[in-house]
Amino acid sequence: MFYYYNLTGKIEEGDAMKTVNSLTLVIFSLLLCTLMFGVQVNASTEAVLRVEPKKNTVNVGSSLEVDVAISNVFDLYGYEFQLYYNTTMLTVTDMTPHADTTNEADFFYDEYEIWCHEMHDDPWGNGTGYVWLAVTPPIGTRVGRSDFGRLATIVFKAEVEGQTALTFPHHLLCDTTGYSIIHAVVPANVVVGATTETNLPPLEDETPPSGGIKIAEGASYTNQPSVKLRLFAHDEESGIDQMRFSNDADAWTEWEKYADIKDWTLTQGEGKKTVYVQYKDKAGLESLAYSGTILLDTTPPTIAIDWPSPGSEIKSSITQVQWIGTDAGSGVDHFEVRVDGGSWRNVGNNAAHVLSELSDGSHTVEVKITDKAGNSRTTSVNFTVSASVNRGPLYTDAIVGATVIAPIVGLAVYFIKSRKKT
Repeated sequence: MFYYYNLTGKIEEGDAMKTVNSLTLVIFSLLLCTLMFGVQVNASTEAVLRVEPKKNTVNVGSSLEVDVAISNVFDLYGYEFQLYYNTTMLTVTDMTPHADTTNEADFFYDEYEIWCHEMHDDPWGNGTGYVWLAVTPPIGTRVGRSDFGRLATIVFKAEVEGQTALTFPHHLLCDTTGYSIIHAVVPANVVVGATTETNLPPLEDETPPSGGIKIAEGASYTNQPSVKLRLFAHDEESGIDQMRFSNDADAWTEWEKYADIKDWTLTQGEGKKTVYVQYKDKAGLESLAYSGTILLDTTPPTIAIDWPSPGSEIKSSITQVQWIGTDAGSGVDHFEVRVDGGSWRNVGNNAAHVLSELSDGSHTVEVKITDKAGNSRTTSVNFTVSASVNRGPLYTDAIVGATVIAPIVGLAVYFIKSRKKT
């Protein structure tokens, strides 16, 4: 007997046809990756697929949440896993793929297609059940996701005392080229006890936890001293319990409960900043100090327009605006130009830009510089265009002169002709 988890969240009793359809679907997905795209594997060996119980000890009758997580993965397009558990000790009650949460750091796809989403309760009659999930983005979407996050959360109910393992006998990670991604697998152990969790015997654990840290989602620069730390750690045996922080790996904060996110204020002053984190597992073992770096730059860059000079007159509808921009902190990222309050135009790192089709009259050109930390500064100059032959001060003077001189010349010609006749 098995139970099929439909997309409305309802657990229904399955039949033989559903079993055949589910097996056919997964076999098709495996053939799709191997036959259509080949069997070559991605060269990365750093990806880790792991089981992360929210707690490693639980009382009989209590619920146990378990995350299936991925870390250090690159270009993940689709995945499939089967999580095995002991049906005598645990009963699965729910499974949620993490693709509908608003916390983008915790999942891999805004849109996704579930190929297989099932929970099987002891299908072989040997006390082993498994949760089965296969996910890809919509057909035609070929954008892989990288970094770390949760793939699914599974909820169990503890039935009897004992200790059991949660393992991945079958698993597959696929990149956007259709190749399998090489990855390590980290299972987990769970203890079910009849007493309170604080009185349960400790798990044997001789291996310190490991992990990492990212500042401001891994950005290289920031213009704000207040940042968010993205934290990720795992422990194969007793599980992650606490964490602490430091700006110099010497003076540490007090130990606090482990979490994925931490608000942090960088040290005063501009320049390169380093934040350290250390993790402790439930057996009391401490990890190495992991660190992340970022450049703090709160000073706007400088910008000055060389040409046109303020108040200058240009006798052409085409001219080139030139400027000098520098940034001593994070460095110049790009320049933008606009005329008379129009739309900004990004001109990259160029220090000049041609203005064309300028009408006669007064104009204002603005140049904005933005550095890599997001600081910006704007400067501007006013100038006048006198390009038309029908307008402009020189032409006006000529008209006035011609108006005065023309009658005089006409009279002179008339008198000369009159004298010749006489």
